[in-house]
Amino acid sequence: MKKNRDMEKSSGRKPENKKERKGWEKCKRVFEIISKVLYHSRKTFLTIPVVLAAVKIYSYAKEHLPETVGVLLQDSGDFKYMLPMNTAMMYCFAATGACLLMMYLSRKTMYPWLISLFTLVLPILLVITNMYPA
Repeated sequence: MKKNRDMEKSSGRKPENKKERKGWEKCKRVFEIISKVLYHSRKTFLTIPVVLAAVKIYSYAKEHLPETVGVLLQDSGDFKYMLPMNTAMMYCFAATGACLLMMYLSRKTMYPWLISLFTLVLPILLVITNMYPA
């Protein structure tokens, strides 16, 4: 019996005096606060790269798209709808913004975040389909 108690004391060292114990408790409390702040702000940390990528893609698409953008390419090689470039781009980024809003409002963080990453492909596809229609 005595050996088990000695093993418990040696494996997990506990502070002996009150000063050490108070210092250890303060250190634990600081780590708890830091981990809570990081956990509660995880959605913000995930949003920042998506927003930065969206801004970069928007500036790229603005340079490479014509003033009127064709949407819904048909078999004949014509587009079903012709939209102004800014309107077409705003629809693409509205989908990304809706996914980020869903991420902020839902308990699940990763699913809407991944969907918002996939929606960043929409402006790139818009550029590709308007540069090489058929």
